[in-house]
Amino acid sequence: MSTLLQPGSSAPVFSGSRLVRGDLTPVSFKIQGQKLDGLNAEFTAKRKDDPLAAPIIKTGSAIHQTDPAVDNQTKVETVMGSFYIEPADTEDFPDSEVELSFVLKFSDGNGRVYTVVSGSFTVYSAG
Repeated sequence: MSTLLQPGSSAPVFSGSRLVRGDLTPVSFKIQGQKLDGLNAEFTAKRKDDPLAAPIIKTGSAIHQTDPAVDNQTKVETVMGSFYIEPADTEDFPDSEVELSFVLKFSDGNGRVYTVVSGSFTVYSAG
């Protein structure tokens, strides 16, 4: 499974982005690899300025995720998914800029976890 993220895959590309506090922000991803069936995505973002603050977590029904589609010639599987960073996720942030670190990972429910991408982004007040 070391080749979970293959060429042609696209993980959330908002790393380094600046998001407006309280906005609805769509995030999508496309993962290509093998043995993707049964894996479930989870997105977690934590505030760097306040590590004890509740993280933003998207998992289960909050992430729309397709079943793997298999290319019959290459046997490469493709899973696509999307979720939203919702207004309620950031509306209680302070008026100053808040930097968050995030990770998108896949889990098989049996203890195996595969980190696909990690990075950071900033949320700021537009007002």
